[in-house]
Amino acid sequence: MNNDSTDRQQAGLVHRFFGGLLMTVGVLIGGLGGLCTLSFIGMMLVSMSSANHSSGVLGNTLASAMLSLFVGAFPMGIGAVLFLAGRSLWRSAGPRKS
Repeated sequence: MNNDSTDRQQAGLVHRFFGGLLMTVGVLIGGLGGLCTLSFIGMMLVSMSSANHSSGVLGNTLASAMLSLFVGAFPMGIGAVLFLAGRSLWRSAGPRKS
């Protein structure tokens, strides 16, 4: 009986460790992907404001911003999925025992 509870505690610790690891990696991937996308869009807006305002500059800048959002959404989505999977694994370990 005692051996069974020890095995469950160790399994809970492993679930918590890998759940925390998945959440950390998910936050890093999603956060860095979001910051990269934000920096590209910021640079495009700065270049648009400093360029002469010809008719094609606004359209090209907005198209580039949409492309940057489209490409940047994949790492943010992968990060969100990893975070949610890690949170699910963390919660499946049960309440923490002191």
